[in-house]
Order: sequence, then C-alpha cells, then structure tokens
Amino acid sequence: MRADRCHDLECPKRLGPARIKIGFCIEHGPNARQCKQPECGTWLSQLNRDGFCNTHRPKAAQARARQKANPVRTMLVYARYRAKQRGIPFSITPEDITIPARCPILGTPLDFSDGSRTEPSLDRRIPELGYIPGNVWVISTLANSMKWNASAEDLLAFSRYWVSQEAMAEQWTRFIREQEQGS
Repeated sequence: MRADRCHDLECPKRLGPARIKIGFCIEHGPNARQCKQPECGTWLSQLNRDGFCNTHRPKAAQARARQKANPVRTMLVYARYRAKQRGIPFSITPEDITIPARCPILGTPLDFSDGSRTEPSLDRRIPELGYIPGNVWVISTLANSMKWNASAEDLLAFSRYWVSQEAMAEQWTRFIREQEQGS
C-alpha cells in the first residue's frame, strides 16, 4: 500500500502531508467523529475540541445573529478593519451607510441569508479614496464581487459575449423546434 493513501482499505482518499504521519484520512482516523449537529455529518479534525463544525459552532451562530440584528454596525466594524489593514482612510459613521431594499446595480432584493449572493455588501465607489462619506454605498455581494474582480472593459466584453450566446441559444432552440415539427 502506498504511504499517501488512507490505511482503510475501502477509502480511496489521498492524504496530505499532515495526515501521512497518522496514516488515515479524517474520517477513518482513530479519533474520528462528526459534528454534534444531527443533520450535519461534517467530519472533524482531532484538534476540534467543542464537537461542532465551523458552521454549527455556537459562537459562530451568535456572531451571525448579531450581524443580522445590526448589519450597519457589522459593516462598519469590518470596513474599519480592512481600512487599517490596507492603510486607507476611514471616516464613515453609521449615518453614512444606508441599506436599500434592492441592489442599485442588479436590481435584485437584498437578502440577509448566510452566504447569499444577494447579501448586502459595503462598497467603495472609488477604492483609492477609502471609506469616506459619499464614497460608500451598499450593493449585493454578487455585484461587489463582479465590480471587484473585473474592469469595466472586462464586464462589457462579458456582457456582449453573454448576450450573443443567449441569441445563439434562441436560434438553436428555434431550429430544433422547426426540425421536430417538420419530422
């Protein structure tokens, strides 16, 4: 048996450098256990002390509840932290943050679900100016990530391509329907 594979004969998993010494994957090790949350089933590392995965850890749940209860405060705290890390100006107050019902860019309703693409996200209109009054607004996480990861030219090229693909898909659909009706 190769050393980089789990010693459980039924397990096809390869082992990373930290687990080769143990000889088993996280699910088949001597101290293997799952999250205490009944419907979860996530396997925990040996270092996990409380028996919960990151999603079901009580402290994490409390933090998520605080974030939902006061999202403006949460946005301020994280923005202040990011500004300090990046060395950019920070002078906004809670009055500078207004959470709209819909994303101003995509028009989708803003939703406070965990990990949702429509979750509200604090954005700097001109990133170099930092978090100053008049330079921040709340948009959806999806719109923010699109804006953050792509230039205006990239977004325009993507939009042109996507629209042309949609038109192509419509033409193919029409063609297939005509072929089915003709036969």
